[in-house]
Order: sequence, then structure tokens, then C-alpha cells
Amino acid sequence: MRKWTKGFLIFGVVTSIIGFSMMIIGIQTDGVRSLLAMSQKPVFESRMEELVFDQDIENLNISLTEHSLVIRESSDNKIHIQYHPTISEKENLQHSVKDKTLEISDTKSTTRPSLGSSIEGILFIVSGVSSRNDEVVLSLPKGRELKDLTAQIDHGVLSIADVKLSNAKIQSNGFLLRITNSEIKNSQLTTTGIVNVFETSLTDSRIQAEHEHISADDIQVHGKVELEAEKDMVIKLTKKELERINVELSSDHGSIYHRSREGYNPNEENQEDEEFSNPYKSEKKDTQDLLVAKAGQDINLPKENVRSPSYRHHE
Repeated sequence: MRKWTKGFLIFGVVTSIIGFSMMIIGIQTDGVRSLLAMSQKPVFESRMEELVFDQDIENLNISLTEHSLVIRESSDNKIHIQYHPTISEKENLQHSVKDKTLEISDTKSTTRPSLGSSIEGILFIVSGVSSRNDEVVLSLPKGRELKDLTAQIDHGVLSIADVKLSNAKIQSNGFLLRITNSEIKNSQLTTTGIVNVFETSLTDSRIQAEHEHISADDIQVHGKVELEAEKDMVIKLTKKELERINVELSSDHGSIYHRSREGYNPNEENQEDEEFSNPYKSEKKDTQDLLVAKAGQDINLPKENVRSPSYRHHE
């Protein structure tokens, strides 16, 4: 019995030494990096890389399958692209310039060999942790409009912030399109996810949530602006803006409300609550600015004078 015990102990010590040695060799030869490169999902590094393109670019086409996208304004008149490279380098950005047109894309990850459930579990955790670095940041040239901008985003959040965006056609298959403190002109933005639009000027543009709802807060309407949602829609306009523009509102399966407070309790009554006809249309002759809103469910226009100063923080 003692011989068996002694044999097992020797075997355990030897295999432990061999395993530790192999681990050290793997680290020294970049084996961990190679293992991470075999992950089913892209693993992003913490460091950033930047691409800069001069003012000769007039058109921009961007297609992303493994990255989310942030669009903002550049500090100069150049286009800047910032991103976190991947361990495998298979999903890194590719770019080309031809006839003043810039093409940006990544490569969709392919199925990799199975490595066993334990290793796959480790790789899944690492991939999830690194997903916070999956953003591509596109900085548009300051003070200069591109003639054409097209974007196809298949992942995550599309964020448009603090930027003047013109002549854009954007399709997002992610779960959220968020627009804040921007100017959108002559553009079409479509998403399969939720749409949030805050403190933004819209001119001759269309925004569509193909399967979700739209929440618009403190928007300014110039020309013809169209909002369309599969589900419900909340449009928070200032009293001045609502009185200035014309609106055309319609709901397929819901109602149109102009309530004196946010939210609604059917057990309470308020004489200031209004339910508009469906469809509803205003006809002011002294303005050419029109907001067209179509929803599958309810449309609500909360009245300005009852909003809490901190309501934006609860979206």
C-alpha cells in the first residue's frame, strides 16, 4: 500500500513540475496569446490604434460586423478612426481609399476548432470581459460635410454624439441607436433596436425603429422630419417647439395622447389630459417645418410644464 501511495505522490509531483514548466514555456513563447486567438469571439486588446485620413476624402463607407460604432466630431478637418485591435488580428479594421472614397470594414469571425469545454469557458469569459473594448470611434471632420456617408452596423450600440451629421444613410442591427446633442441633416437612420434621441436638431431626415420603440426628448424640427416605430413612441417637445411646427401623428393599434404628466394611471383623472384623434394633423400656415410620427402602438406627447428637472436621468 505504501508503495502505491509513494508512486502516486511521485507521479503527482512530476506531472506538476512538467505542467508548470509547460505553462512557463507557453507564456514565454506567446502561447496564451495564441490560445486567445482561437476564441470563438474576438478578444480585444486594451491599447488603442488610430487611423487618420486627410481632407481629400469626400465619401465614407463603413461596415462593421464585430464592432459597435461611436460617431463624433473631430478636433480638426480630418477623419479619425480609433479602435482596439484584436488578439487574433482577424477582426481588425481594414481600409482602402479610392476616388476620394474611404472604405472601412472588419472581418467577421469564423468558427474555430473546439478546444474542450474548460478552455472554451475560459475563452468565453475573456471574450466577454474584452467586449467593452469593441467600439470603433469615428471622428468626422470639423467644419466640413462629407458628400455621402453610409454605415452598416451589425453589433451592439450605435452612438452619435456632439456631431454635425449630414448626407448619411445608416443601418444598425444592434440593440440601441442613441443620438445626443447633435445636428442631423438630410439623413436616414434605421435600426432593429431601440432609438433614443436627446437634445438634437433634425432637418429633412428620417429615423426608424423597425422592431422597437422611439424616445425623443427636446428635439428641434426643420423641414420634414419622420419618426417611425414598430412599438410605442414618446416625443417630448418644448411647448414653444410644439406650437411652432406642424405635426402629423398616426398609430396603427394604439392612441395618441397629450398628457399633463409623464406616465398614466387609469384610476386618476386630470382635466388637462388630452387624447388626440387618430390620425392627428395640425395645419399652421406660417411654417414649413413638419414632424411626421407613425407608431404601431401609443404615441405620447408629455406636456412640458409638468416634467421633473431630472427626468432625463431616468430614461
